[in-house]
Amino acid sequence: MKELPLKMILLVFAIFVVGILVYYYTTDYKQHSIINTMNESARIASMRNVDNSIRTEEGKVELSERAFELNFESSFKEKSNVNLGKTSFKYHYLKDTDGKMKAVKIALTDEKKKTYRTTLVVDRPKGERK
Repeated sequence: MKELPLKMILLVFAIFVVGILVYYYTTDYKQHSIINTMNESARIASMRNVDNSIRTEEGKVELSERAFELNFESSFKEKSNVNLGKTSFKYHYLKDTDGKMKAVKIALTDEKKKTYRTTLVVDRPKGERK
């Protein structure tokens, strides 16, 4: 009978720790799933919008920005396995001095005002090509 309060305290503490771990891992899974889906959707959208007929220089790519955005958003919504509610996307295109696209920074904001970010590198420096 003397150990009963100690056992109850340990039981409550164990339930508290399990609750925190479940919350942490579900949040971690959600974030990784969203980022992976964003990366995959960005790669798919970039491949769909590459115009090989205008590739005159190796490593340079031209994408239609609006078509890329539309393909990215539709691919993301199709492949996402997490319910985000109403989302908004922001795109920032990084271009070199010639106006050729080098990278696209994508920021997704869900209805809880949480922002997820990823970057798609379109052009790699010559030393990194395989």
